[in-house]
Amino acid sequence: MRKLTKVLSAHANEKEGNVVVEIEDTKTSQKTKEHFTKVLVCVGRKANTQKLGLENIGVKTEKNGKIIISKDKTSLLQTNLKHI
Repeated sequence: MRKLTKVLSAHANEKEGNVVVEIEDTKTSQKTKEHFTKVLVCVGRKANTQKLGLENIGVKTEKNGKIIISKDKTSLLQTNLKHI
């Protein structure tokens, strides 16, 4: 999964049976080309957490409703609560 990444181009490489994707890191502006067998692109995600009651159990969220998760890559998607 890649976050903060812009897809610049994508094309099928039928000879090798993969997809060549040129991407740009939106923080560093670094451009790279990578080869994948499958590609899934998601855009326009929006937090829909208003009625989940997260504030009642102590899960921290941003003002826009996004759940705050750990930046530590060893605890992927860990909230401020150890069990969630």
